Amino acid sequence: MLAGIQIAIGTIGTLFVTAPLAFASATIGWRATFFCVAGLVVACTGLIALVVREDPAEHAPAAHGETLRENFAGIAEVVRMHGFWALFVMNLVSYSSYAIIVGLWGGPYLAHVYGYGLTARGDLLMLPAISQIVGVVVWGHAQRVTGSYKALVLAGALMTAAALGLLALIGKPEPWILALWLAVFGFLPAYLPVLIAHGRSLLPPHLVGRGMTLFNIGSMGGTFAVQFASGALIDLFAPVGGAYPVDAYRAVFAAQALAVLLICGVYATMRPGRL
Repeated sequence: MLAGIQIAIGTIGTLFVTAPLAFASATIGWRATFFCVAGLVVACTGLIALVVREDPAEHAPAAHGETLRENFAGIAEVVRMHGFWALFVMNLVSYSSYAIIVGLWGGPYLAHVYGYGLTARGDLLMLPAISQIVGVVVWGHAQRVTGSYKALVLAGALMTAAALGLLALIGKPEPWILALWLAVFGFLPAYLPVLIAHGRSLLPPHLVGRGMTLFNIGSMGGTFAVQFASGALIDLFAPVGGAYPVDAYRAVFAAQALAVLLICGVYATMRPGRL
C-alpha cells in the first residue's frame, strides 16, 4: 500500500508530460520548457537537502561499513536465491508495458494512424496517466485485502497482455473506443507496487537494499530493452510519407503482449516462501 502511494505521487509527474507539456511546448518552445523542468529538479533537490533528515538509528548497525568485496558477495547471494529470476523477469515487463504506450509509441501511433496534433495527443495520453495514478493505489490496497502477491501480479499482467493484444488485433479502433481503451489501459499494468512488495517480502533483512535495487534494474532495464527491440521491429516497416503504417504498431503491441504472456509463464512457476 505504501509503495502504491509513493508511486502514485511520483506518477503525477507523468501527467505533466502529456497535455501540459504539449501546451508548454506550443507556447514557449520545447527548449524553454526543458529549462523550466531542469529548474524544478534543482529546486526539489535543494529542498530535499535542506528539509529531509535521516534517522541515525537506522544506520547504526552498518556503521562499521562494508568492503567492496562484501558488497558484491551480497549481490551474488541475491542472484543465487531460488525464485530471484522469476521475479526479475516479471519486472522486465511490468513498467515497460505502460511505458511502451504512454512514454514511447502512443504519441507516434496517434499521430501516424489517426493524424492527431500535439494537443490532442497530449489530451489522450493523459487518460492512461491518470488511471495509472489511481491504479497503483488500488492495486496496493487490493494486496492488503487479499493478502496475495502472485495472484494479483498475474491478474494484472494477463489483463495488460490482453489489452495490448486487443489493440494489435483491431489496429485502428473508433476514436471513442480508443479513448476508452487508453483510460482503462493505464490501470492494468499498475500492479507494480504488488510486485515490489512481493520481492521485498521474500528478501532477508540484510539483503533488502541490494535485492530491491536488482529488481528495479529489471524494471528500468526492461523499459530500455523494449525501447530498443520495438524500435528495431517497427523499422522493419517502411514509412509512408514519414509515417509508419498501422501494421507496424500492431506488430509492436502484439510483440509486447507476447512477451508479457511468456514471462507470466515463468513467474507462475514461482513457489511461495522466502527466495
